[in-house]
Amino acid sequence: MKNSHRTWIEIDSKAFNHNMSKLRNFIDSPTVLGVVVKADAYGHGLELMGKLCQENSNVSWLFTAGITEAVCLRKQGVTKPILVLAYVDDDIEYLVEYDITYTLADMHTAHMLSKSAQHMKKTISVHLEIDTGMSRLGFKQDEHLPNTIKEILRLEGICIKGIFTHLSDTNNSDYFFTKNQLKRFDIAAHAVEVTLGKKLFKHALASGALHISHEYSYDGVRIGSNAYGIWKSPLQQQRILALNPELELRPLLTWKTRIIDVKHISAGDAVGYHRTFIAPKAMKIAILPIGYSDGYPRGLSHKAGVLVRGSYTPIVGIISMNLMVIDVSAVGSVRIDDEVVLCGDFPGITPEDLAIVTDSLHLEFLARISPSIPRIVV
Repeated sequence: MKNSHRTWIEIDSKAFNHNMSKLRNFIDSPTVLGVVVKADAYGHGLELMGKLCQENSNVSWLFTAGITEAVCLRKQGVTKPILVLAYVDDDIEYLVEYDITYTLADMHTAHMLSKSAQHMKKTISVHLEIDTGMSRLGFKQDEHLPNTIKEILRLEGICIKGIFTHLSDTNNSDYFFTKNQLKRFDIAAHAVEVTLGKKLFKHALASGALHISHEYSYDGVRIGSNAYGIWKSPLQQQRILALNPELELRPLLTWKTRIIDVKHISAGDAVGYHRTFIAPKAMKIAILPIGYSDGYPRGLSHKAGVLVRGSYTPIVGIISMNLMVIDVSAVGSVRIDDEVVLCGDFPGITPEDLAIVTDSLHLEFLARISPSIPRIVV
């Protein structure tokens, strides 16, 4: 049956399994791998990626930003451990109902979790976040930390099972700040474990720091961009390939649409709002049912292109809320309903290529793709 979607995203499940296998071989055991699926799984589709993670034996944990994402995963059949990394955006009681672990990063949240746990007569599992230099969420690594932990222990209904930090400067050619953060984390983790009298599940490295996973080994790693076949940066790719030239990552995502109209215009005709494009000669143009409401940036107007029948075709005129226009004069036979590739692993239309044009990040481009667009496993 023909795909009837006006626009859709194809996710390559074999590429995901390939990436996780390569990363599993790169990271020394017994360190386990977790996949970050926040922000609609970096635009790849939360439910779809949750299913792929559940089925992949190399994935041990999933990480979400909020409770809502975690509950969605549970309702879709994900049974693997889930850690909420950032915020309460749903009922705290769901943490117990759906067996979800929460990040404890401040005393206000500690009291809130304890109150809910006592009301349910249950225990909420948490991982402590330590602020080692990001200056976002987390308890400070300082001389007051042991007393803070003792204060948490006096609260009923909270069970501390893990501890982690976020690294803020892994794309720097100088490792100094990153190694200083890890030193602070090690000191904090030791102090907390001594105070608790037990070992905790520790994690600090993510995609941008996998190149030092052999030097700094913890119980788990949080893999975000690399799981989706995306290098965090050219520097990260260079560092990883220097250690393992065979570690090839394969992008998962291809964003497609269809042509809804084809027309001929004359020299001097204007295209789109504000007449920003005037045809220099007779042209053949095609209209696509895609715009910035779908997450395709208006900033790509006049500056990017798409693939039609394998040929790169430029965008002309300003990208509208729901429509955009491309120049197909050089493509040859183009028809209504022809498939068009908006973004994928092709020269000129990779997330990295499109992000450079708009002076943004490739991850930002992907995360802004509308969650309402169907994601399909291929």
